[in-house]
Amino acid sequence: MLLSALKALSEERDRLPHCYTDQRVGYRIDLDRQGRLVSFVPVERDAPSLAIPYITRTSKPVPLPVDKGDYVLGEHSLNADARTKEKDVLQARKRHRLWRYLIGEMFDATRVDELRAVMSFADSVQAETIVLPESFNQKEFIAIYVDSVYFPEDPRIQAWWKERQLGSDGSDAAPSQCSVCGQSTEVVETIPIQVRGLSNIGGKSGMALVSGNKSVFERHGLKRAIGASVCAPCGEATHQALNALVADPTRSRHIGNSKLLWWTTEPIDDFIGALLAGDTDESVGHVFDAVLSGHLVPSVDSARFFAVTIGANVNRVVVRGWLDMTLKDAITNAKNWIERVTVADQRADGVRRPGVKAMVNSLAPPGSGRPSSRVAPGVIDDVLRSALTATRLPYRVLAACLGRIRAEQGKVTFARAALLSAYLSQLDNKEVPIMSELNERGLDPAFTCGRLLCLLDQASRLATSPKNSLIDRSYAAASTMPALTFPRLLRLNRAHIGKLKRDKPGAAYRIEQGMEDLMGTLDNFPRTLSSGEQGRFALGLYNQQASDRAAARAAKARKSASSEEMFVDDVDSTEAATESEE
Repeated sequence: MLLSALKALSEERDRLPHCYTDQRVGYRIDLDRQGRLVSFVPVERDAPSLAIPYITRTSKPVPLPVDKGDYVLGEHSLNADARTKEKDVLQARKRHRLWRYLIGEMFDATRVDELRAVMSFADSVQAETIVLPESFNQKEFIAIYVDSVYFPEDPRIQAWWKERQLGSDGSDAAPSQCSVCGQSTEVVETIPIQVRGLSNIGGKSGMALVSGNKSVFERHGLKRAIGASVCAPCGEATHQALNALVADPTRSRHIGNSKLLWWTTEPIDDFIGALLAGDTDESVGHVFDAVLSGHLVPSVDSARFFAVTIGANVNRVVVRGWLDMTLKDAITNAKNWIERVTVADQRADGVRRPGVKAMVNSLAPPGSGRPSSRVAPGVIDDVLRSALTATRLPYRVLAACLGRIRAEQGKVTFARAALLSAYLSQLDNKEVPIMSELNERGLDPAFTCGRLLCLLDQASRLATSPKNSLIDRSYAAASTMPALTFPRLLRLNRAHIGKLKRDKPGAAYRIEQGMEDLMGTLDNFPRTLSSGEQGRFALGLYNQQASDRAAARAAKARKSASSEEMFVDDVDSTEAATESEE
């Protein structure tokens, strides 16, 4: 269960006080014991976050002990225009009064001495002139220290804040069994801590994982989060764990309009990050080789692996996918996935290992923004789930891949070829004749037709113009109705081969020989090709292109080596003649 796993993860970390959250602070104010300003400086962007008292804000102004510039300083927006400036000033002053009242209430209840200085500062901040840091942003949180003491760390304040929030926000319903910890306790309507960091996937600054404030979300007549039966401590723990994962770049990735978060019960290298990134520096191979050779020491037999794909919908976190499995199975499945998607590199000798992000991006239609944002979120989760659980990719992934290839006139990229390989290798346990080198024994008619189209395209380009591509014009028809399309292409090819025999006999011989070998394996051209066969057709085209480009590179290298040898022979002959004359 997702909530139970998140709570367990939170318990492994240093627990925050109740109703506290990790928050990046933009500025630091230092006061002396009399509340006089000592310094007001910005905090570095990469500085560690602070634990601040927190509660979910509504549309009404709600002050926090550690708050933003409008509450702490009564500072309005510096960028406001003339029409809104007066309104902003009044709102900022109102919020500052609320914050001053909260500090006073806190002092009366806790008698923490540092709060005297904070109250004195709050009373004088309107009257005295404060030199604000350069490019001051009133939306950033401001931490106040008194003689270098950060007052929210005082246990008395932490206990008071917890009692203040949970005592006022607790549910009036009878005690119920918490669905996470299993204890009979009072469940809450709202989780005090919000999930943050999802604005780049369409979320707001603060969101809820468990929420139901509309009648359509009610469960047995119970409104808001009561229907989920979650107590306050468990709700806090789950949201704090999510916030920690979102903020950790080694445990989260942004893919389109989703975020993938993962964690394990044993320390291990970031193998999911490597799986997503692909072969940028052969990180995938390095990570898995280390795991399988025993260089890493986690107890993979007993350790658990968790992953969740989340999105955002208005104010709620949307769970799009959830995995709970052993770390050993996750590693094994991911290793097998990488082997299935390893493809020949058309640009250089060797192979490529495309990452999940590259494969997902290859399915994106034209448009602005990140390619992955134009792909349906469900497709992203389908590919990740197949990679980690060894389950079959759904048909919609194949349909999306074939649709993009046809739309781009037969452009089979290495990422699309890898995705087709992953899909087809799961169908009836058939061997897919790819990818590191050309499989001359592949007798599959669809695969052979794809190779044949590549050779016909070569003849057309060499005989007429490099821009005269048969693939651009004929891929859609050839990949769906070979029996109708190829006879016409073969008739056209006679003229191309005739011209090549006159101008480029070597190329004519090579292409003709290759076509004869392929035609010898075909009894008849298939009338139509199914979706799976269209995928094999695309792989045949890609594989033949990779093989031909590798042969061209080898021929160029031989020619270059031969030229160097001739140059060396000429130099030796010249030197010998010079010595003879001397």
